[in-house]
Amino acid sequence: MAIYRFISDSATTFFKDPADPAFSPGDTAVEVTNPFTFWPQITNPALTDQPEYVWSEDPVSLSSAENGEIVDFGSAAESDGLAVGIDLDFTIPVHLTVFADNAFQGTLRIQGLDLLGIVLFEDEIPISGGVFDLNTGLSPTDDWKIVYQFSDEVVVPVVLPIGTTIRFDLNISAMNYAQTDGTPETNPAAIQFLLELSDLPAGLTFTPDVPEVIGV
Repeated sequence: MAIYRFISDSATTFFKDPADPAFSPGDTAVEVTNPFTFWPQITNPALTDQPEYVWSEDPVSLSSAENGEIVDFGSAAESDGLAVGIDLDFTIPVHLTVFADNAFQGTLRIQGLDLLGIVLFEDEIPISGGVFDLNTGLSPTDDWKIVYQFSDEVVVPVVLPIGTTIRFDLNISAMNYAQTDGTPETNPAAIQFLLELSDLPAGLTFTPDVPEVIGV
């Protein structure tokens, strides 16, 4: 069995305005170049490239710094087809680590699709961190300094035939709190994440994709 990881970066992380119905192929996030020195850093020694702090623009706009902002981020990948079938009781352990300045909520969806694109199984894992309110200000508990960790196990309830693809879509709505007289220097914004899926069938090749919007 194999493990697949993907990270927040400017190549495979997409963004959109919450009012937009879908992610666009050309709208990839940008690395934040003015991070606070006290932001935590998500790392994994197994990775050559570590997760980046990303946002929709760098630096954030003056409006975002003063009035707050919500941006939707997404990452997705899909495997090639299974070379052999998989019996029942197949499970996929999932570990997701997320940091956001200031708060976030979202969903990780994992699917198995047959050769016709019919969904054979689907599981959705909700995630959230911090107070999702633009006018929260600096929380007395400093929720936005926390690295949140989510662990789960997706149970595949059906036999997966040859040719089945495994797809996962991560949707995260990230929020930058409003700051009175805030500037891009005093109120930067970022999200950072690392997703790891393990015990995947050996030999699968995963290709990054434009994420689908979950729950719309």
